Amino acid sequence: MSSLSRFRKKILPLMVRTAVPAIALMFAAETFAQTGVVAGRVEDRAGSALPGAQITIQELNIRGVTNTQGEFTLGSLPAGTYTVVIDYLGYESTRQSITVADGQRANISLALRQAGIAEEIIVRASPIVDSQARALNQQRMADNVSNVISSDAIGRFPDSNIAEALQRAPGVGIQRDQGEGRYINVRGAPAEFSAVAINGISMPAPDPFTRAVDLDTIPSDIVSQIEVSKTLRPDQDADSIAGAVNIVTRSPFDSRGPQLRGSAGMSDNEYGKNDTRGSLQASNLFGSEQQFGALVSLSYSKTRRQVDNVENVWTVVNRPEGGERLSLIETLFKDYDTRRERVAATTSLEWRPTDTDSYYMRGSWARFTDDEFRNRTDILWEEGTLQPGSTDLSGTYNSVRLQKQFRHRVQQNDITSLAVGGDHELSNYAIDYSLSVSRAKQSYPNRDELLLRSSLRPNVSYDFSQDSNNPSYSVFNTGDLQRVDRMAFRENTFRWNTGVEDEVSVQTNIEMPGMLFSQPTTFKYGVKFRGREKDHDEERYRDRRAGSAPTQPLLTFLSSEPSANYGYDLGFKMDPVVVKAYLDGARANSLSQRRIPQSITADYSVEEDIYAAYGSARVEYDNAELLLGLRMERTQQDSSSPSFNEVTGAIGERTAGTSYTEFFPGATLRYSFSENLIGRAAITRSISRPNFLQTVPRLVENDASAVLRVSAGNPDLKPTLTNNLDLMLEYYVEPLGLISGGLFYKDLSDYRYELTLNGNFEGQAALITRPENAPDGRILGAEVNWQQQLTMLPGFWSNFGVFANYTYTDAHMKLGRTYNGRSRFALPGQSDHTYNLSAFYEADGLSVRLSYTDRSDYLDAIDADDGRLDLFWEGRSQLDLTASYAVTDNFEVFFEGKNLSDTSGARYYGSRERTYEYEKFGSLYFLGARFNF
Repeated sequence: MSSLSRFRKKILPLMVRTAVPAIALMFAAETFAQTGVVAGRVEDRAGSALPGAQITIQELNIRGVTNTQGEFTLGSLPAGTYTVVIDYLGYESTRQSITVADGQRANISLALRQAGIAEEIIVRASPIVDSQARALNQQRMADNVSNVISSDAIGRFPDSNIAEALQRAPGVGIQRDQGEGRYINVRGAPAEFSAVAINGISMPAPDPFTRAVDLDTIPSDIVSQIEVSKTLRPDQDADSIAGAVNIVTRSPFDSRGPQLRGSAGMSDNEYGKNDTRGSLQASNLFGSEQQFGALVSLSYSKTRRQVDNVENVWTVVNRPEGGERLSLIETLFKDYDTRRERVAATTSLEWRPTDTDSYYMRGSWARFTDDEFRNRTDILWEEGTLQPGSTDLSGTYNSVRLQKQFRHRVQQNDITSLAVGGDHELSNYAIDYSLSVSRAKQSYPNRDELLLRSSLRPNVSYDFSQDSNNPSYSVFNTGDLQRVDRMAFRENTFRWNTGVEDEVSVQTNIEMPGMLFSQPTTFKYGVKFRGREKDHDEERYRDRRAGSAPTQPLLTFLSSEPSANYGYDLGFKMDPVVVKAYLDGARANSLSQRRIPQSITADYSVEEDIYAAYGSARVEYDNAELLLGLRMERTQQDSSSPSFNEVTGAIGERTAGTSYTEFFPGATLRYSFSENLIGRAAITRSISRPNFLQTVPRLVENDASAVLRVSAGNPDLKPTLTNNLDLMLEYYVEPLGLISGGLFYKDLSDYRYELTLNGNFEGQAALITRPENAPDGRILGAEVNWQQQLTMLPGFWSNFGVFANYTYTDAHMKLGRTYNGRSRFALPGQSDHTYNLSAFYEADGLSVRLSYTDRSDYLDAIDADDGRLDLFWEGRSQLDLTASYAVTDNFEVFFEGKNLSDTSGARYYGSRERTYEYEKFGSLYFLGARFNF
């Protein structure tokens, strides 16, 4: 069904059914509303909004919280004169008397002063402390367990994308690609367990293989703040077992009057060339009463890296003298020249015709392009003969195969969203509604390769026993790998694919005051529809015909630039201009060599509709708030994939469908033992739906290596469900700080995992990978957090501060069956230990922060046949430095040093000695300037 047809048949009727009762309720409520309202805005002395401020009507003990624009509304107030108290960490508390009349709205606007600062003193900006105040105040007043990273905090960390900014939050680890963060793991859970939204609108994923959003696509300098909800409220989508990430873009009403901000700079990359990065944001308010607002923000960055990478594939082989050994079957030396570019833009148009009505249109677009040239040198051990005397870390093969490959690959990710909606506040209730469309697209416009094969078949030894990161290979003693004159054309391959995921979402929420358990209560109800379409199309071509070989001598393909990964002499790199010219010229002729059935069976299409409704009650006691709720989500999914008959050549279609309804009850208690000591307890339920590809009825074979590999879908795969228990105790230190500790437990059912087994495919031995459900599993953990400006120290030392957090996670799944004596496994992506430690100094316009992150080893893939071949990522630490100096109130210079520890990335099989992948990225140094007018 097309997107237009789905909108006409499903979404438009739902919008009408939702809007009619909502509008009727709006007029009815306005008719009988006779109580008063207090509303206003809280900001600092510079006019910037202060989100998360606690607003209290002292005489009635009624509380509220300012939103991201610093605004608040407290309704259902009897006529009278009251004292309004505003409390904000890091700032002096303020109180103001106000008179409320029946059916009237009383407005106030307050500017707070930093604690301990005399009013006549002009204070130069303190970006670290200011951002910490904004983050902690919102976290303190939140209904659920959450963490907030403000835009200033993002700007003061050397983090170029959202994934790397999130690694600073407690319990968040990241997965990297060529040194850059891409996916996040919250509290030891897989990346798919954390949904991502922009301004509350769920984001589709560019990658066709996962629901996890590629967060390296989105630069960090276009956002206002990032919110991580570790427990879910009833009004949030239930598809976040680990944590829901909401990226909040900037609003023109964040500040009063015109704003122009920007930054620019250039870096030096140890493993590459100079990088550039810049951003610009402009906003203003218009109209006679400044009721119109417009904002545009732009971001651009370019990174050029030359990454060294070596991969070693291990398996179990038979020894000539009898018995089995672990042995190499393939070694690949990869020499990358990459150019990564990020371009992003956001826009916001807002209209506030009255104090109680607002309308908006918000859009965001981000593009990530990875243009990569790769020289690869191969040793194919499996095509030789293993000699006697091998060990699990060393061996000798006779007559191995040597190859060289050149690849030019371009990957492009796009994430786009557009949302329109409105908010209305009246005396007795509030209503909001929105319609949004979003698209994620991943395309490989070209993935072109030239493969050369040597006529030499040397005897080669390897030894990992001395240095597993840089093992010895005897082939470098003979120079056989550099003998391009003995190389000949083997094949050229061309491949491109496009995956698109579209989502349309419509929702409305109604909030009104009332009474429950004889206590003041805020009731909230809502409905939502999400419709998604995921389509993937792939084409593969391989040409081994002699007539397709290059006509020029292969030596002319070489450049004068040496290729030397970690000191291994790989000869000279191929000239990208010369090889690309050959591939461009050969493409038209080679497209007659379409790979069948892969070009057919790799395609798939999925349609998924989710209907949701919820109701919640937030009950207020003297020292506590109790949030009770129930959410229902109905999921309907249909999928299809082409099939191919090898005998007749006929193309058919495999189809599958599923539907299920789940209920998600929840109860969250927030208890104030004192003004600064807060306890939280939450019991919730959540879901993680299978990746789209996993439920498609498809079979795709890959014969790129000597071992045939087959990927299979599983239409019977169930969603993973979990019951969650969270306990948290938070002490907010005056004037600005936090000491907290908490426990969390998640009881998993039907956990999804990928299982690879030896099998048979169309009469051939094959490794078959298929997703399965594990009946039981759990995630158990604890986290502690300390953030504080050390103002209790004397003099100079009082300008220092600290950020520190640690998370311990113990997680496993039980498969319900035994594979080679094992039935219990760790969860992929789960590190037992995650650390963050930062120390900062801030005074007189100078801000300096030294940051250290670390996570322990974690499982990447399971080999059911032999646990020695389970694949792990080695834990990785990184040391970063950022510093800035405010030359004036409107201009500053800054420096960033990234990966000062020069740590590498590594994967291994079973134990660290069996290195699968070793990659180094080097350090990066960035110098730039920021302005703010």
